[in-house]
Amino acid sequence: MNDLSADAVLAEAETLHDRWPNLVTDEKRAIAESIVEKIVIGGGEIDLTISCFQSYKELIKTQQQLIGPG
Repeated sequence: MNDLSADAVLAEAETLHDRWPNLVTDEKRAIAESIVEKIVIGGGEIDLTISCFQSYKELIKTQQQLIGPG
């Protein structure tokens, strides 16, 4: 996980979870687009492929830039 601890990643995920209901649609879309590589809809299912190209550090930095400080 690069140089971030599991606790740091978990803390950022919890922050996003707490703030998600208050984000506007454009902010939610930007976050989703930054972490989802592919969406396949068919056969009554939705399959999301999560991007693994960004490091957790880059992902958290992107999240913080999109939604601002907690």
